[in-house]
Amino acid sequence: MRSKGLSKIEDVVKFSSSGEVRLKGRDDTYNQRAPNWFQWEQVGETEGPNNYKAMHAFWKGLIDFRLSDAGKVFRNAEHIDGLYQWILPEDESLLGYIVGGEVLVLLNVGEADGDFSDVRLPDGEWMLIATDDAVDHVNGVTGAHATLQGGKKHSLAVPAAGVRIWRKK
Repeated sequence: MRSKGLSKIEDVVKFSSSGEVRLKGRDDTYNQRAPNWFQWEQVGETEGPNNYKAMHAFWKGLIDFRLSDAGKVFRNAEHIDGLYQWILPEDESLLGYIVGGEVLVLLNVGEADGDFSDVRLPDGEWMLIATDDAVDHVNGVTGAHATLQGGKKHSLAVPAAGVRIWRKK
């Protein structure tokens, strides 16, 4: 849902006040001025390869969560050391972390479903607030493991190219 596909295929050389800038077209997103420029005029479209309306709602939900009291752990720069507890399965396409004992994030960038085993959460009740399709930090979202009990180990599955986020109630 980004504009990388609109980049020219051929190599381009541009000159700026800081010198030469080489662009390799679609293969090079590092040197482009706006490689991920979002096309706001397509928000609301649900036809075609991208559902911009759903994507907009997903990112709005994440932003709302981060700005809420429940998401304040992401805005606390005072206690950065030890803020993240990393979960590193053997499968390198999986990554998880617990932020400040308040938020659990599990990511799967692989092409196959992935499993996180022996995930130990701090005490308390945890609510699923985000899946690939929805984010609701107030009411939670439906899905497998919609609630988790802290203080014990969990085995949690995340689908291919998927994300799951829980917050402590």
